[in-house]
Amino acid sequence: MTLLPLLGAGLLYAGLSLTVGAAAKGSRFESAIADVWRALVSAQGVIWAAALWLNRADLARVFRTVVGWLYAGLVMVALALPTVVDELSPIQAVFVLPKFALLPLALRHFLTGFVIVGSLVASAISALVGVTLFELLRDKPSYVSLIEARQRLQRGITTLSILLVAAVGTTGWLQRSLEAIEKSSYAKETVFTYGLYFSVLLLAVYLPAIAEFYRAAASMAETTFPMPLFDKAQAGQRGALLKELGATKSDGLQAAFATLSPIIGAIVSMSLGKE
Repeated sequence: MTLLPLLGAGLLYAGLSLTVGAAAKGSRFESAIADVWRALVSAQGVIWAAALWLNRADLARVFRTVVGWLYAGLVMVALALPTVVDELSPIQAVFVLPKFALLPLALRHFLTGFVIVGSLVASAISALVGVTLFELLRDKPSYVSLIEARQRLQRGITTLSILLVAAVGTTGWLQRSLEAIEKSSYAKETVFTYGLYFSVLLLAVYLPAIAEFYRAAASMAETTFPMPLFDKAQAGQRGALLKELGATKSDGLQAAFATLSPIIGAIVSMSLGKE
């Protein structure tokens, strides 16, 4: 059974690679760097499919709620701002945008659709985080529900960071690919801008949810092990409970690193793209 997902991923990768190649046919969009970019585009398709498949049970539950649809819609709009609506001058004043107009027409149309699909996937995963926040605010969480919430938040932030790092990396290699064929490319700073924007977006999606989780975990620890005066044994039990729930300082640092991953990925992508 494990071979079937791998086979499906391989077929998806090959199909996307051939599609990108066909869209760029006869356009001089050929170089070693362009081949890397095409591989990254194809890999993104596999990552998106894996993200949906691994979170399918939670996503089915998420999109039975109004909150899930609302959260996904807001994130979709945020993701569309720096990519799809690049003809609006107010948007151009805020964002440094990749210029799809520099690409062959068929490839430009393919990439526009590709970006929309990727944004839909990222929005769906963001909705998972949003609904978890809503449930933490709505209900008084139990030990089991806090563990489940923590697991969903971890999956959500990890998946989102991978999706956005892949998008930033692909943007970097597209910039280098255009330079390689001596077309007027967009500035390298675009990649950094994308990384910064996506990191801010991750913070906006994740910070309210993880802050509420930490608040609920601390409240449970205080209720379970009340400590009007300092008691070493009670303090140890309280710390052990927070560790089980995943609400320690080290857990917070890991979450913070995940939200910074797009900007880190942008810096790495820009350095790898140097000649």
